[in-house]
Amino acid sequence: MTQPLTLSLTALALVVLPLSAQVRPDRDAEPQEIYSPYVERTATNANFAEGVYWGDTHLHSSYSTDAGMIGNTLGPDWAYRFARGEEVLSAAGMRTRLIRPLDFLVVSDHAENFGLAPMIAESNSELLSSEWGKMVHDMVKAGDRRGAFQQWLADAVTVGTDPIDNPRMSRTVWDRSLEFAEQYNEPGRFTTLIGFEWTSIAEIETPGNLH
Repeated sequence: MTQPLTLSLTALALVVLPLSAQVRPDRDAEPQEIYSPYVERTATNANFAEGVYWGDTHLHSSYSTDAGMIGNTLGPDWAYRFARGEEVLSAAGMRTRLIRPLDFLVVSDHAENFGLAPMIAESNSELLSSEWGKMVHDMVKAGDRRGAFQQWLADAVTVGTDPIDNPRMSRTVWDRSLEFAEQYNEPGRFTTLIGFEWTSIAEIETPGNLH
């Protein structure tokens, strides 16, 4: 009884194979119109990039006055190191590290009084040459960081002016920011994009472009 059953299955297979061959498309037929406009845009097409990269375009370091004056002590260099996947000790004293490093980062610190907090921390001579700069410097050194921040809001943000107005100090901290970006940029592995955030607020009651 076993042999006839085997022959029957073989015969069935011989019948099925020709049927399956009949439904295969004719490779020599004229190609039909492509439905998707993106079907030719593949990774093998050098004119169309499909790589997906993950990054952050809005990050503030201690160089942003609204961050540095209220406790952020990590500058752009630490921001880049964190984004690249290194372990960083946060301003709150916690060990932190990303599960997956980023591909790119823009340290977009605020342009308004750029780098004021680190200039206060190091008692920068250009800062101390300004009456207003020395005032907020002394407030921070005396432990009144919150009061210094509120003073900055009142004298700079609310009225839309620069109470220090020292291009040399601004140039110093901007050059430092550029150096950090160049230092941590590694083509093919991690990209640093140089940028900043300019905030237009004419009056505190009717704010304009917050970001």
